[in-house]
Amino acid sequence: MTISDVKQLAISQGLLTLPSGDQGKRELKQLRQFGFHTYPLRPLSYSSLKEFRKSPLHYIEYVTQERRSTAPMVEGKVFEALLMGQRMEDLFVPFSRPEPERDFRTKANQQARNEARAAAQASGRDAIEDQDLDRIQRIVDQAWRHPFMRHLRRYRYRQPDEKVIIEKRTRLKVLGKADLCYQRSRIGVDIKFVHSIAEFEQHLFGRSYQYWLQAAVYSLVYGYREFYFFATQSQGHPFSQAFHLDCETLAILREYLIDHVLMKFRHHLARGFFKYAEQVKIPDWMR
Repeated sequence: MTISDVKQLAISQGLLTLPSGDQGKRELKQLRQFGFHTYPLRPLSYSSLKEFRKSPLHYIEYVTQERRSTAPMVEGKVFEALLMGQRMEDLFVPFSRPEPERDFRTKANQQARNEARAAAQASGRDAIEDQDLDRIQRIVDQAWRHPFMRHLRRYRYRQPDEKVIIEKRTRLKVLGKADLCYQRSRIGVDIKFVHSIAEFEQHLFGRSYQYWLQAAVYSLVYGYREFYFFATQSQGHPFSQAFHLDCETLAILREYLIDHVLMKFRHHLARGFFKYAEQVKIPDWMR
């Protein structure tokens, strides 16, 4: 691998900006000699590792492209904020449609939404329509009646701070930002606002979302012995369901995360993410 290859890979991996001049050249030579795991990578989050599990190129696209909040992401943030009793005005900019009976194809409604988005972006917040806010509030009221949330309230849950660790075997930085924890921080909880509970259950080990990976990352970072996903359905009849991962399940997932995800990531750091050519494989349904 040449110095030019090392520099290209360093940029694509989201490494810290290399200094100019002789100092930068010395660091590039060190990277080529000792491997990328010796350099301070940006911490690996669940989202970035999820993309890496799809392919190394998915990961490169994730770390190099600008990320924007989609409508489902904003609704998920609103749901979590309402569920946790956070100050909505600190996080969101509500707005109303001038023509409530019309959709956003009308000029007046489009203008109101665009103005709200501009104001939200200027203050680091997200825009949310009043009708959506009221609808999500009704779903939150229903979610709080679920037995798991009553159980959580009894144990005095808290919201942990974002945390970064260095995994011992791979020496890679791993980032966690869990929603809740309780029982002396031994049990973690992640809140999900999903389209369908049935689809969420399929996505626990599916290729697209791989929620098991999120549980494994948070367990590794925070040391959780148990983990729950609390999923609430946003469409149709609203209802909620808690999914429990016990100590034995988390131990298996952590080992898989280290042996088959982080080790593979380190392998690519040392040998490069770019191949001469990608081998095209025939899908199973064509066989």
